[in-house]
Amino acid sequence: MKNDTKALTYDLFALIDAMQSGKKSWSEFDKIVTSGFKAFVPGQTQDINSFKTTMQSFANGFSNASHTLTNVVAEDEKVMVREVWQGTHTGEFLGASPSNKKIEIVVFALVVFDGDKIREFHEVFDTLTLMRQTGVIEN
Repeated sequence: MKNDTKALTYDLFALIDAMQSGKKSWSEFDKIVTSGFKAFVPGQTQDINSFKTTMQSFANGFSNASHTLTNVVAEDEKVMVREVWQGTHTGEFLGASPSNKKIEIVVFALVVFDGDKIREFHEVFDTLTLMRQTGVIEN
């Protein structure tokens, strides 16, 4: 039976939201990725531990964070996602003190599967808008 990569992608983002809210352990992520997992995020290529550290920094900086997947297109082992990520800036993030502002950015992600495990995660988001909304840089 062919893996339903689209459904697995929805599960991935639900797990990330649960980990960032403290409802699931960060070790749960290890179960859904290959041993050679790589994440490609703005300016960096990360292994699983670096990627979890990045996700934890978002969890520390933002409460009530969640992903709303607005478009999900799957073809074979690749799934392309357009999402809206939102949260409240209640913790330090990139050196910016908490502003208690609601943050919302558009994110594009490409998830590449090897069977039912994630081999690659590529993510691009509007870093400038994020930095402006958190007060890291001025408008």
